[in-house]
Order: sequence, then structure tokens, then C-alpha cells
Amino acid sequence: MRVEPSQIVSVLEKTIDDLADDFYEESAFSFATEADVQATLLGRLRANALLNTKVGDTKIQLAHAEFPAFGTSWKGGPRHDLTIWHPDYVGQARENWGTPVRRWPQQLQKRLNLIAIELERFAGLPWDIRQYEIFSAKAQSVVAAKVREHSDIRKLKESWIEFGYFLIFWDDDVQAKDDLKLCFSLMCKACAKLAAETPKLRFNCICRDRSVFQIP
Repeated sequence: MRVEPSQIVSVLEKTIDDLADDFYEESAFSFATEADVQATLLGRLRANALLNTKVGDTKIQLAHAEFPAFGTSWKGGPRHDLTIWHPDYVGQARENWGTPVRRWPQQLQKRLNLIAIELERFAGLPWDIRQYEIFSAKAQSVVAAKVREHSDIRKLKESWIEFGYFLIFWDDDVQAKDDLKLCFSLMCKACAKLAAETPKLRFNCICRDRSVFQIP
């Protein structure tokens, strides 16, 4: 039975929702690093039967970590934190395995990465934003620039993918602190604007106190 891309998107978003439920209050301590979030999300995706397929007699997992970000103009072989392959192109990828991925047929590179995911985890104000900037008249432009210029978001915009997810795990009680609460609101606006400009981008911000925004 063929798995549709829409089914894979549904699996991913349900898995993100479940992880958000676990990233709560003191339980967020279990995700002490970005690598913890990455490993947990990868493991849960691979546990779902819809996210594997068969090539001949071999079962192939569709979810992978640190896989090349095809189509970017960056040098040095950038990689995505997590990637979900398009099931229709896994057989062709298996045939080319052992050859450097930069030499794979361009059509395979363009279509293999169905979904790419970049992760951020932090506490306090993100991305070297200062408290005085958050309370200044230029706060929205400061935050918008940090979002627009973020290297992972640039990578998602430039990659050959159908959907790009930027997931933020914010280990703090943002609603209890005026600077974080304001920054959270400004980030939501900046991400919404960028998603409207680039329809393949999707944003989730998940905080320890259950403050969440999801765009679109």
C-alpha cells in the first residue's frame, strides 16, 4: 500500500504534539540538550509503521538524522537535523547508495527529502537578543531580523523539500517573565510573516509552561 505524503505529515505533526506534551515543567529536564530532542523525535518517528517502506526484502526507515540538505547554495555539505524521505524515491536512493550524494541524479536529490526539520533548544532570551532590545521601540525589527537571518531557516528555505519545519523548544516559563513573554509574541509575528512569504515553512514554538505557537 502506497503511503501518501499527507499521511507522513500527519504522523510527524502528531509526534511533535506528543513530544510537546512531554516537554512540560520539570519533565523538560529530560530534554537537557538539542541532541536529546533530536534523538527522541527520531526514535518516535521510526517507531511508526507508516515511516518505513520496503525495497525488495529490505525494510528502509524514512526518518534520518543529519542527512544532506539538497539544493542549498551553501558550501561544505549542510545537513538537516532530521529528514523524512519521500517513500516513492527510496528505491532509487538505495540504488545510488555508496556513491557520494552530490553525484546522485539531480531529480533524486530534488525529490528524496520530503520533509526537513531543524531544531532549536534554549532557555532565556534566544539568539543573543538583549533585554534592552526587547523593551525598545525596535523590538519587532530586532526579532524579525534574527528569525529571517537564522542559518537553519535559510537552509530550509533553500533546500529541495516540500515541507520545512523549524521547531523551537524553549526551556523556560515565558508567561511569567515580561521580557520572555514579549519576545515570544514578537517571534510568533515574525514567524507568521516568514511562513506567509514561504509556504513550505512551518514553525512550532513549544515552551516549558505550555505556551505554544504553531504556524501555519
